[in-house]
Amino acid sequence: MSVRSAAVRTAAVPPSSALPSSAVPSAVLPPHLARQVWRGNELGHAARGSVPTGHSVLDRHLPDGGWPCAALTELLSARAGTGEMRLLAPALAALTAHPLAPRHVVLIAPPFLPYAPALQAVGIAVDKLVWLDVDGADALWAAEQALRHDGVGAVLLWLPRVQATALRRLQVLAQDGNALAFLMRPASAAAQSSPAPLRLQCAPADVPGAWLRTLRGVSNAPVDSGMRTAAADPLERAGLRVDILKRRGPALGTPLLLRLPVRVAPFVPEVAENDHGVDRGDVADAATRSSTTTVA
Repeated sequence: MSVRSAAVRTAAVPPSSALPSSAVPSAVLPPHLARQVWRGNELGHAARGSVPTGHSVLDRHLPDGGWPCAALTELLSARAGTGEMRLLAPALAALTAHPLAPRHVVLIAPPFLPYAPALQAVGIAVDKLVWLDVDGADALWAAEQALRHDGVGAVLLWLPRVQATALRRLQVLAQDGNALAFLMRPASAAAQSSPAPLRLQCAPADVPGAWLRTLRGVSNAPVDSGMRTAAADPLERAGLRVDILKRRGPALGTPLLLRLPVRVAPFVPEVAENDHGVDRGDVADAATRSSTTTVA
């Protein structure tokens, strides 16, 4: 009799798959867990918020509208210095020059010598900037220590080669903290798997050589000439092509074109060979060859 009753009860209730979607109760997750869940057809959330990139076109396509905190972000390019510093400059300026709680930015193994006037020209507080000239295992160790430090707002690490175990370790350390973590790698790494939640491939946009003709004239203009810090209107069209290879959200089939103005730092010292440019891309190469200009 009990078996028959159970059979009757089972038959009376259709399986959940047969019910309309509106009749299936949805699970209500606590807010801290709900941020970890995302549907494949919509942008997810950053676990601990984000910092705006300063580029509205890019913000619209990133989870939480900016660079994710407590997560590893990979920037891939064919060669170092193609625009990654100009891409990150607005966020780094916001972190180091915050009026209430400025935080440090750590540059680890950058391929070129950072140049203070160029960094100041984009609003980065150089007294909050730490530059570590190390490589290999020492660079990885330095990045791990920086990610553990509460006073660090962003860690930028350049590594031409990195093992999968080291990548996973960086991601774990990044998510345990609250800083921005950027790893600059060669474009050839795009085909490799990575635990980083966000991966971007960057390449300089086509910039006709004629756009650089006024660079020296603008950089030598008198300080009181009223000329803007941007080298020239045509130079403001210097761009960076960004392909979002991986994000918490649907695939983005078309690349983004960001306009990265070339700025001229005032009173750059005369030097025969200038390797102090912030970036050394197609535009940066030409600008850093000038003894009176630098690129930001």
